[in-house]
Amino acid sequence: MFRPDSQVREPNTSFVEKRSKGASRRVPILGIEFDQISQHESLLAIERFIAERTPRQICLANAYTVALAQNDPNFRQLLRQAALVLADGMSIVWGGRWIGAALPGRVAGPDLMEALCRLASETATGCSSWAPARRLCINFRESCFGSALAYSIVGSYSPPVCDKLNENENLSILEMLESVHSDILFVGMSCPKQEKWIAENLHRIKISRRAGRRSGL
Repeated sequence: MFRPDSQVREPNTSFVEKRSKGASRRVPILGIEFDQISQHESLLAIERFIAERTPRQICLANAYTVALAQNDPNFRQLLRQAALVLADGMSIVWGGRWIGAALPGRVAGPDLMEALCRLASETATGCSSWAPARRLCINFRESCFGSALAYSIVGSYSPPVCDKLNENENLSILEMLESVHSDILFVGMSCPKQEKWIAENLHRIKISRRAGRRSGL
């Protein structure tokens, strides 16, 4: 149940420097702080992140994400440190309104991905994606072919299905990412595995922005 004692507050000061200037206000819902911004404002922030050439993690979170974080302190800390935590679920938006922590609306994963690919196609920015099922990567690429978004996709990869990737696999992925010169990376291999992988490897990925997204987005 959502608690009616949450109030809008600024992000924790120990992590402010990891976010861009002019960062949005955050609203706490069951211990998880969501950025109080719309999809359009998210795109503007991400475009700024890319220009700054500093690695960032953006998380798309819904009620399932919040539930997992209740019993996983490491996951909660990860979300707290993310550059953006976006409400990808109407239950989060409705719950926020109920406790007086209004969010502009849902930032849907598929919509954000399409908008980012469109941004990439207009600004000569490259996107990469990887997911545990090879068919997901193929579908993602095929959905962009034949459209103005086609040349924004510079790479895709399907890692082995496992609880945790070993270091050799991680190094192979990092090498591949560096070779395609991507500015945006979409990772889809279930929550919280994808978010934790990004957080653990953020400092080693030589692209401007990373976004963990739930499978099925």
